[in-house]
Amino acid sequence: ILPNQNMKSIHINNLGFRGSDFANPKSSDIFRIFFIGGSTAFGSGSSSDDTTIPGYLQTFFNQHKSIHRIEIINGGKSGFNTITEKKFIFDTVQYLQPDMIIMYDGWNDIRADHKPDVLTNNWRDVCDLGKENDFQTVIILQPTLAFGKKPLTKQERSNYLIDSDYFGYRMVTKSEIYEKYASNIKDIPNCTVSYDLRSVFENTTESIYYDGGHMSDNGNRIIAEQIFLLIHNNVFTSEPKGKLLINPIILTPDVKNESGKKENSLKQDIMRLYLQMKALPSFRSEEHTSELQSLRHL
Repeated sequence: ILPNQNMKSIHINNLGFRGSDFANPKSSDIFRIFFIGGSTAFGSGSSSDDTTIPGYLQTFFNQHKSIHRIEIINGGKSGFNTITEKKFIFDTVQYLQPDMIIMYDGWNDIRADHKPDVLTNNWRDVCDLGKENDFQTVIILQPTLAFGKKPLTKQERSNYLIDSDYFGYRMVTKSEIYEKYASNIKDIPNCTVSYDLRSVFENTTESIYYDGGHMSDNGNRIIAEQIFLLIHNNVFTSEPKGKLLINPIILTPDVKNESGKKENSLKQDIMRLYLQMKALPSFRSEEHTSELQSLRHL
C-alpha cells in the first residue's frame, strides 16, 4: 500500500497505513495500539476509515477519559494471514513504538488451509517479541460466516452454502480445524490475553456478512465494541512505553512449510533488513539515502 493516498472512503497515511497520519517517533503520553489483520481489519467494504474495526475502536476510546492519549493504528492488509502478519510485525511494526499489538486472525488462515500449529507458532513468535520489547500482545480469533453463531438471514444463508476456501473446498467442512484454532489460543506463552469472538453476533438478527468474512459497518461496530470492553482495563491501567528500537535488528523467525523446509533466503533477509532500516528515524535522513538504496539493490 503506497503512502499518501486519498480516495472517497479511504485515506492511506504518510507511512502506508489506513487512517490519519501518526508521528514516528511518538510522544511519551501516547499509548499506541496496532490492529493487525487482513482485509477484515483493513475494512474492505467499509464506508469510511472511521467505520472499520480499528476506526470504531478509536471512537470508543475517545469517548472515555484516560490519563494518556490512546492511538489506534489500522495495520490491516488485504490477504494477510498470521504468516505475513508476523513478517510485517517483525520487519516494520516493532520499530513504530507499539504499546500493544492486536492480531485479528482466522479467516485468511483457514482459507489458505493453514494447520493449527502454523497459527500457534506465529502467535507465539509475536508474543515472544512482545515480551522482549515490552509491548502487550492480544490475540483474537475472528467470527466468520461459517464458524460463528449468528442467526443467518436469507442473504447470509445463500452465501453460507457457497462459502469456499482458496482451493474450492466448502468452509463448513473445516469446522474442526477452526475449533482447534480456538483451543490453541488459550495457552500461548507470553501473550497478554486472547479472545474467541465467534459468538459475538449470536444475538444479531440483521444481515452482517456480505460474504464469508467481510461485513457491514454495523458488524465492524459490534466487534469493536466487544474488543473495547475486553481490553480497556489493560489499556487504561498501563503506562505508555513504546520503545524506540534502534539496535539490534531482529529478523523474522524462519517460516517453515509443511515439509519442514525453511523458506527464508539471503535475498529475503536483505530485503527485511532494508525495510527495517528504512523505518528507523535515524536512517530516514538524506545522508543515509545512498546506503539504503545500495542495500535495496543487493
